[in-house]
Amino acid sequence: MKPSFLKRHLESKHKNVVNKEVQYFERLLEDLKNRKNDIKQFSGAEQNENALKASYKVSHLIAKYGKNHTIAENLILPAAVEIVSCMFGEKEAKIIKTIPLSNDTVSRRINDMAYDTKEQLVRRIRGLVGHIKKVSAECKFTHCVLHREALATKHLSEELKEVLDQSVKIVNFIKTRPQKSRYFKILCQDMGSLHENVLLYTEKKTNTMIKKITLWEKEIQKNNCEPFERLNIFLQDNKKNLSNFTELKTQMVQHLNALKIRIREYFPPLEKQYDWIRDPFDVDETDTNLTTFEKEQLIEVSCDPSIKNKFLNSGTTLLDFWICVGKEQKELSSIAVKFLVGFSTTYLCERDFSSLTYVKCKYRNKLNVEDDLRLYLTKLEPNIDKLCQQKQAHPSH
Repeated sequence: MKPSFLKRHLESKHKNVVNKEVQYFERLLEDLKNRKNDIKQFSGAEQNENALKASYKVSHLIAKYGKNHTIAENLILPAAVEIVSCMFGEKEAKIIKTIPLSNDTVSRRINDMAYDTKEQLVRRIRGLVGHIKKVSAECKFTHCVLHREALATKHLSEELKEVLDQSVKIVNFIKTRPQKSRYFKILCQDMGSLHENVLLYTEKKTNTMIKKITLWEKEIQKNNCEPFERLNIFLQDNKKNLSNFTELKTQMVQHLNALKIRIREYFPPLEKQYDWIRDPFDVDETDTNLTTFEKEQLIEVSCDPSIKNKFLNSGTTLLDFWICVGKEQKELSSIAVKFLVGFSTTYLCERDFSSLTYVKCKYRNKLNVEDDLRLYLTKLEPNIDKLCQQKQAHPSH
């Protein structure tokens, strides 16, 4: 409230204390705080707040170790009650029982903490690219190259999405139990299928994928469904042609066009000026953005037969090759290594996908894993005190 409003309230509603000293009001404030504390202790509000905080901390540990939410209610709380009962007595054990740790409560706590850590992370990395470029102007940024097939499903028409959702349900049904997977394999063998397992991941080069999509698009426009085996069999069995399904044909062409655009957005083609890094023996040095001195070094490398033999026959990686070149051509090697070092490993991404398979196992196939996985992977600690202040503490019944 504004000071002018406070002053007007004092003069109009409390005329008898207008001329009192400041110490009088400070004493009243202290007395009010003491009364609040007395009421808090008498009503058990402090105990409820402690139980709320304990609920958050236990839920955080559950998510951190990737355990089922029901473990709190079925194991952790009964174990804590027994321990406290043996060590301190029944009175203290009854207090432990007030901690809310039901399955739904743990899920809500994990969602709250995951959102809090997400906000912390966003605050930390906001403007990250700009800050890094101030220190290192030559740095490069790329998207994760794992599970690129997810791009194909990110922007689907409603009709195609409905078909995909049904396929996902079928895959999830098959993968929930090993027995179902074995039956599915036997079924595929009986049908003479090329594949006997549900394929969850396929690696494709970006340029190859785009060329294939372009080819498929042209074939569809010619009413040729050979690239789409199942659709082709369906049309042949029913003695139909793709020209009979104008709407489907239009949707397929639109989706393939959108897919090419999305792939190029995520994986743009490398600039031609960096072709010399990939193959220094088949490039025109005038097409690079190197200095004259660096171009001279590139010519020396491309004309040295011993270096070429090492490049062709040694079996070393491109990064190792340019590190070796650095012993003689330091400046040129430095540029190449800086460009290549960003692709040195996908370990962190692969580790996170392994964590996903651990957290969302066959016994938790219906789990919405995003919040649990975030707490499982992050090193950030959620601000539990702030979260508790936003909640009204209630004991467990």
